[in-house]
Amino acid sequence: MYFSDLSSKIGQQRVEIQGGIPVIIDINMHHLPEDLFTNEKVLDGFLSTAPRGFGEIASLGKVESGARQLILEKPKGYQNLNYVEGDYNLESKLKAMDDAGVDIALLRVPVWQEWLRLDTCKIVNDNAAKMCKESNGRLYANACLPPWGGKENLYELERCLKDLGMVGVQLACHYGQLYLDDDAFKPFLKVLNETGVPVIVHHTPLPVHYQSIYDYTNLRREFGRIMDQGTAVGRELFSGMFEEFPNLKFIHTMFGGNWFANQKLLTPKQGKKKEAMLRLDMSEGERITKYLKNNIF
Repeated sequence: MYFSDLSSKIGQQRVEIQGGIPVIIDINMHHLPEDLFTNEKVLDGFLSTAPRGFGEIASLGKVESGARQLILEKPKGYQNLNYVEGDYNLESKLKAMDDAGVDIALLRVPVWQEWLRLDTCKIVNDNAAKMCKESNGRLYANACLPPWGGKENLYELERCLKDLGMVGVQLACHYGQLYLDDDAFKPFLKVLNETGVPVIVHHTPLPVHYQSIYDYTNLRREFGRIMDQGTAVGRELFSGMFEEFPNLKFIHTMFGGNWFANQKLLTPKQGKKKEAMLRLDMSEGERITKYLKNNIF
């Protein structure tokens, strides 16, 4: 288990209760406020924050059953996210966990945290904490807040960790056109580095440069996320941000096994035979491998 606080709270206890059987933990359970579709203030907090000026089109629609859904398109006419009413309440979560044999799940807002204002984040965090309390120890939550530093944002981080009992912080792997190695995030990352709290980093629906992949649904909705996550991890590794913030622990979600093949390509080793020319930088391997061991999970 990578969450130190979570491990101390539930790790050994759960294993002992289950007679030594390994605990199954889902680190990526989606969470939205339970009253998202019935509370106009909450719904507006989601709908109004997607930046239409940058091509993010948020709207409200319905599925065939009549249930409402929150839809995100980019570009217009191409759907990337669909959140359906009724999928995110506590009862649905616990049933899904039972069906899948999951003991414990960690809550995280799916993708939308890229735009949410602080006031909406507070509502999200309060509801997550309430849901965790009512789950009888089966749910834990990650704090959701804007990543720009500033006193009010940092007060919310402190409230989430100390008062609401959250065990991690969530980030999108890019905000607008800025990946997390950008200087804009340094004030917030400095605090996270000092706090030592684990950070869940989730892809956004599309990478910053998406124009060549949006035409086809599966290419856009699946490969686009892989491109975004791979770009984010690569920038984090090569930018040197972990040299400045060595205590950061980034857990990149939904990052498949193909990464472990690709990381070999990013850290090539010098061969015994002298090449006519060196096409790749051979000097970075040791440094990048250190970050992969200490900072990326």
